[in-house]
Amino acid sequence: MSSGIEFINPGELRRRLTFQAFSRSQDETGGYQETWYDYLYAWAKLEPKTGKETVEADQIYPDTDTQITIRWRPGLDESMRIIDEYGVQYDIYSISDVELRHRLFTIQAKRRPAGRNA
Repeated sequence: MSSGIEFINPGELRRRLTFQAFSRSQDETGGYQETWYDYLYAWAKLEPKTGKETVEADQIYPDTDTQITIRWRPGLDESMRIIDEYGVQYDIYSISDVELRHRLFTIQAKRRPAGRNA
């Protein structure tokens, strides 16, 4: 019997996010070219969190200030970054598959201060 947590009302997924992955390739001079590229677009629910709310599943995420919920997608990991439709960047600290059912991810992330989106 399921608790029903693995489902979300589609109307709650109001924010369009871009998940970016990091790429490093060698250029013709022997140096390295480092770039971020768009990996995935997803609709999400963003919830600002206070210090007390960042304790989840017996784990403490002291540096996170936002919980993001999206539908499950393969290939996401903590090395990626998120950019919302307003250009705000989030660093990912944790990605959890809700109830291990491959239906929803909850992501613990920290919003980057303005001017530090690089």
